[in-house]
Amino acid sequence: MAKVEAAVPKTEKIGGIDKWEVENALETLLKAKEIEHNPKLMAALAPLLKKKRKAIESLDDLRARAREEPAETEPKSDAE
Repeated sequence: MAKVEAAVPKTEKIGGIDKWEVENALETLLKAKEIEHNPKLMAALAPLLKKKRKAIESLDDLRARAREEPAETEPKSDAE
């Protein structure tokens, strides 16, 4: 019985990145520009952006603390 191999389509690249990924990024940037130029939508987004910014800052603070403090590998017992 002959072995049949599936043909793997060759992915086009743009600057070393898959073409579909570059095209998707372009669409995302264009949509972002449309949103930025819509004052009503930006006003509606403002509270959500503020929450997201606070969450990111909190995450960054936690990461900074984690790097500063040595992690304990085992919990200490009272018997020691």
